[in-house]
Amino acid sequence: MNRLGLESSPYLRQHAENPVDWYPWGEEALRKARAEDKPIFLSIGYSACHWCHVMAHESFENPRVARYLNDHFVSIKVDREERPDLDALYMRAVQILSGQGGWPLTAFLTPGLRPFYGGTYFPPEPGWGRPSFGQVLRGVLEAFKTRRSEVDASAGSVAEAVESSFNPSEEPVPPGSRAEEMALDAILSRMDPERGGFGEGPKFPQPPLLSFLLDAAARRREALPIERVMTTLRRMEAGGIRDQVGGGFHRYSVDGDWHVPHYEKMLYDNAQLASLYFKAFALTGETGFAAVAQEVLADLERTFSEPGGGFIAALDADSDGEEGRYYLWTRDEVIRVVGPEEGRLVADLFGLGEGPALEERTLHRRLAWDQACGWTGEAPAAFRRRIGASLEALRRAREGRVPPGADTKVLTDWNALAAEAFLDGYAATGGPDLLARGLRLLDSIWARAWDGERLHHVWDGERARVPGLLADHAYLAAAEWKAFALTGTSRRFRRVEALLSRVERDFHHPETGRVYDVPLKGGDPALLMPVRDPDDGVLPSAVSVYGRVLWLWQRLTGSREARTLLDALVASEGGTLAARAGAAPLLAGLASDLASEPVEVVVSAPSLDGEARALLAAAWGASPPGALVVPIVGGEFSPEEAASLALFTGRQPSQSARAFVCRGGTCHLPVESPEEVARLLSGGR
Repeated sequence: MNRLGLESSPYLRQHAENPVDWYPWGEEALRKARAEDKPIFLSIGYSACHWCHVMAHESFENPRVARYLNDHFVSIKVDREERPDLDALYMRAVQILSGQGGWPLTAFLTPGLRPFYGGTYFPPEPGWGRPSFGQVLRGVLEAFKTRRSEVDASAGSVAEAVESSFNPSEEPVPPGSRAEEMALDAILSRMDPERGGFGEGPKFPQPPLLSFLLDAAARRREALPIERVMTTLRRMEAGGIRDQVGGGFHRYSVDGDWHVPHYEKMLYDNAQLASLYFKAFALTGETGFAAVAQEVLADLERTFSEPGGGFIAALDADSDGEEGRYYLWTRDEVIRVVGPEEGRLVADLFGLGEGPALEERTLHRRLAWDQACGWTGEAPAAFRRRIGASLEALRRAREGRVPPGADTKVLTDWNALAAEAFLDGYAATGGPDLLARGLRLLDSIWARAWDGERLHHVWDGERARVPGLLADHAYLAAAEWKAFALTGTSRRFRRVEALLSRVERDFHHPETGRVYDVPLKGGDPALLMPVRDPDDGVLPSAVSVYGRVLWLWQRLTGSREARTLLDALVASEGGTLAARAGAAPLLAGLASDLASEPVEVVVSAPSLDGEARALLAAAWGASPPGALVVPIVGGEFSPEEAASLALFTGRQPSQSARAFVCRGGTCHLPVESPEEVARLLSGGR
């Protein structure tokens, strides 16, 4: 067993029996590289990564390869989910060096931690236009030993390019809603109008981009973005990217039709997709969207729950030695479980063939429910219940299979996204169990990740580790703000205040106004440079999420300091918004909202009873994106506290629930009916 056997990361422990003399990232490994003047072989991956497992089996378990690494390199293994800052830094370097990125991430560094060569997966023999891993090792070592000055110069140039990419030139922010318009055009141009999603394949869901499209469409009153998102959601829901038996979603589809997924499941995907389907339900009223979201959350509860009340990070793609085996079915297997008649119906509906190919064994619904019910002459709802019973039987049957491996670490940022999904479900459906679960999850995060002074990124089952990153603070602040907006509880408000205070202290650059993804003080001293990334992709940019929470906070409190921080943050991203707004749509949406007339609603009530909740629901339903809707509830804030918060001044609870609606700085007299709230928000007088 090597040093990784002492680590808590499931991914690192997977490599504990490798003959490679692995080190975790830390001073011991870095000191050895400096003392022996050896190049560093840095391998970054995650436990659910299929090709990480492939390269480990082909190369890291090979004694000859291990001997070469041990003799000539200092080998460091990193779990990207524990250290997303290291992953972001060296991924950017490899993208600059090779023009591509992905996992496993393979990087070679000087003893001073500057990258000079890299790539992703390298096979054991040359192929697919790639050199073998052995050829790479020999070539890197030869260059390091015989052309050291060239290597050092190249490494310095790469480091400068990486730093420049994290700190683009400052330019004016595009005026008004121009940044949002540019982002909208850029994203729509990449979408597949027939099959949904982005590009030809592989296709990743990218919920932040889809959510932006819905908000931008609402602000601009455009139908096309909504149509594109609805097409995407319907095709994904029916496709093989969704675990049709369990209800959750796999990480991505390898094809453009959403038929064959890469079978790992990630907490962050499912949390965000649940929120997105609830959002689609709130927008359209289509109950099918709410049903999908509920089924996603049910799948999380069954397969991702951990004893402390949170959710684990991921489930592997592989089980029983085969990619996707846990999720694959043959026609005969389905018939054996649910019987001949139902089995043939399910197999036909979900596109099961006779062969061994993944596309013939992955369930993907071929028709919409209202079309498929014509096969039996049943009403759509009855047909759906019938098929649902068969799928439930399949789910119970597959519990007897070898399950996929689980990455059991609990991540603060991803759990905050999950908490927000439950809260979004409550806001969309009114289900009290969803509210209670979301609040319990938030409390679980604080109980384990917060030590009274600092937030941590990882709970490993015994202790909190890794100083919290911007995403941990931003995502948790966003979820707590939503909890405050739904409950009016002052404890939630104070948690947001604590998180924003620490972001200002640790992540803001005092001179440039930029916000970084890592602490500028108190973080990892070995990190080559501070990392920051305003781009949205499979996860929302922490910079944008933080900026939006800061904006909501500033409007409620009237804090001039918060507004100064917010203006500096947006101004510092002018270069990004001017040059490539489509890469940072959430930031573009925030800039657009800042240039629009503000909409604020305060529901003042002695308690959050039925009347107060009805007023809040009316405000949520009629408010545009970016609106601030909050309750002030009797007993939560003292008169002095309420008077110190700009939006609560003069709106202390009285004997009945009232709503105060303000648009563009003009406030109406309080109203007491949901209909009046909706009328005022729609522009009525």
